[in-house]
Amino acid sequence: MVTSSLESIYKADGAVFTDRSGHKIVSHFGNFHKEIEVLQSNAGLLDMSYCDRLNVTGDDALDLLNRLSTNQLEGMDIGSVRWTILTTPKGRIIDVLRVARMEDYLSVGASPERIRNIMEWIDFYTFGEDVQLVDVSQNTVEFSLIGPNAPLVLGKFVTGGKVLPNHTCDSVQIGDTSIAVIRSDMKDYPRINVICQSDVAINLRQSLFEAGKDFHLMAVGFQAEDFLRITLGIPIYGFELDDKVDPLTAGLLGYVNFEKGCYVGQEVVTRLNTYQKIKKKLMTIQLRDEVNLGAEIYSDNTLIGEITSVAPGEQGQWNSLAYVKKTYAIPGLVCTVGPESSVEARIVAECSIKV
Repeated sequence: MVTSSLESIYKADGAVFTDRSGHKIVSHFGNFHKEIEVLQSNAGLLDMSYCDRLNVTGDDALDLLNRLSTNQLEGMDIGSVRWTILTTPKGRIIDVLRVARMEDYLSVGASPERIRNIMEWIDFYTFGEDVQLVDVSQNTVEFSLIGPNAPLVLGKFVTGGKVLPNHTCDSVQIGDTSIAVIRSDMKDYPRINVICQSDVAINLRQSLFEAGKDFHLMAVGFQAEDFLRITLGIPIYGFELDDKVDPLTAGLLGYVNFEKGCYVGQEVVTRLNTYQKIKKKLMTIQLRDEVNLGAEIYSDNTLIGEITSVAPGEQGQWNSLAYVKKTYAIPGLVCTVGPESSVEARIVAECSIKV
């Protein structure tokens, strides 16, 4: 199991650990509900290092990624950020990528343990282009500032009070250390990722907390982030996303540009959109009690869906994401988990990422 370079510090702070994608990560720091409150009203600091990171350089780097993915990357200005999707020839998801155009390279954020697949996919479609791929997942650390006060914390730390706008990035020099700062909000919640070399991670974390004193910055674990993600209806790889799911079914329409030129899988994705061929939708669902991942959802003894993510919510409720058959994907519909289960479920809303 892969562990964080900051594990000893997290242990001293009372961290409770869990496993995700073969990585030992912080579940919470002892008060999960307090961490949720912090994300919703102030700012939390989360270690995202278990996600993969790729630096892409070369004169043809942006053009190649544009030709291989769903969104329009051509013409991205230095300092801009966009999300895009690599799809198979059948229009299924290889991974969702966060592409930040730094001054002299592309910083690409990927899902955990997907870097090998992504690099092999890009290499397969590289024919003499000037493109170099460097996996920096192991020698860098990525922190995520999340919450309404996140831009203020960052402003005090590195940008002299300047608030970094959404969908932008910057490279900040602090002493001899270069730090990548990437803002890409979780819908209405500001989210700023800070990437540094592993050997300066401890000092960077301390500096962020110093900057965040006046803004109630607090360390949070993935349980609180999962609650926010599920509540907002944001899918992730390994739970809602895999190579059997297409972007439209997953509610990722905002990461697909239907006006751009060809990319791998374009014909299938376009056909699904034009003829509304999707058979199910990703929905947020509120549960009366905890259920297992993969649990089946029924309406009048008819199987209508399957749970993909679950997180404890407020007032004894549980929040979840689930794929539901299109004809039953109706907000307000009351159903059950399991054909004879006493766990009541209510469909809340359709998941939809729009940029």
